[in-house]
Amino acid sequence: MLAHFKICSAFTLFLLSHRKHILPSWIRFFSWIFLALFLSPFLYTVGFFIPMSFSLFGWDYYGYSNHYFPLICTCIMLLLAYTAYQILWGKDKAIILCIASAVIGATLSFSATLYSLIQGSFFFEFSFLLQIPFLFTALRKRSEWESYQPTK
Repeated sequence: MLAHFKICSAFTLFLLSHRKHILPSWIRFFSWIFLALFLSPFLYTVGFFIPMSFSLFGWDYYGYSNHYFPLICTCIMLLLAYTAYQILWGKDKAIILCIASAVIGATLSFSATLYSLIQGSFFFEFSFLLQIPFLFTALRKRSEWESYQPTK
């Protein structure tokens, strides 16, 4: 029983000392969801044969993949998936990718809203409301992430 307790305590200490726990749990939760975006190249390939709907941060396209928008959309999705992988496994460059992903997402969301205003309608992309706290959290935790030293 005591050996089991020591093993569990060591495992808990390992989990708590891991770098990914620097970021809040809501970022880790969304990271698990964004890991599914590694399948986006498969959907991009299917889009050459079947017309598909591509949508990202308020920008929409319906048609085949032989247009530039599905390629850009797929590349951004791969960046988001790679960022999620980096966060969940506590890699060194994860925080830089977090900041880059948040800036790209916030810019695209805000520009979609501006574009809708220019077109004479109003459409607000609600993902913008999550991109801003994500960006500020990543900026606030950057020094802690980069200075992290694993416990031995």
